[in-house]
Amino acid sequence: MILLALGGPVVVWRLALPPSPDDGGAGAIGADTGSEVRPSARRAPSLPAGRDRDPRGRLRPRRPGPARGRTAATAAADDAPADTGDADPAVDPRERALRQWDALIEKACQAETPALPVLADRVKAAFDRLDQDDRLDGVQAAVNALPDASFPVLYGVLFDREQDPEVLDAIFSDALNRPDELKNPVLQRLRADRRHPLFFESARILDVIGEPADAAPAAPTDGTAAP
Repeated sequence: MILLALGGPVVVWRLALPPSPDDGGAGAIGADTGSEVRPSARRAPSLPAGRDRDPRGRLRPRRPGPARGRTAATAAADDAPADTGDADPAVDPRERALRQWDALIEKACQAETPALPVLADRVKAAFDRLDQDDRLDGVQAAVNALPDASFPVLYGVLFDREQDPEVLDAIFSDALNRPDELKNPVLQRLRADRRHPLFFESARILDVIGEPADAAPAAPTDGTAAP
């Protein structure tokens, strides 16, 4: 700016100097001319899936999504507890054996046409796993629950001459109250085994009802071989 005072009017010249790079470049020119300097318009980054912000603008914790390869139906089936407690190490072995026995007897009661040979073998194996103090109660509960069609699942226990006499008597006494077509083959099978504890009682009953002593024992219906 140059001021000339020569006794006349003062003339003022304004020199426009090119902006220096140190003064902000084009931004400084914009400031002199009154133009508005706008910030760069960048798109705000999108939030990750499952994330949102709290009132302070901070990201909230990620919400867990469904597990890969596992639907709600399969998860419910996988997480369901075992009915017999086989997979639970906390279950006492004695309690586990009782649950297995009860499950097999219940299956025999519900089956319309049970596979007697297979089921009888499983029932016998489950009975052998029972604690000695639980066997009589288990058999008594079974004979009270089993229908006539499923009663032969107990033959593996009844025809085992090494079983406790009280257990054998519980099954035998129930068999005497079954229909003749079920009872008589049982008596004949027991009479054919002279070493069985129930041999004499079976022979006496068959003699009373007129069954000849030399009659061949009826074919077993549980898949076990006659003695």
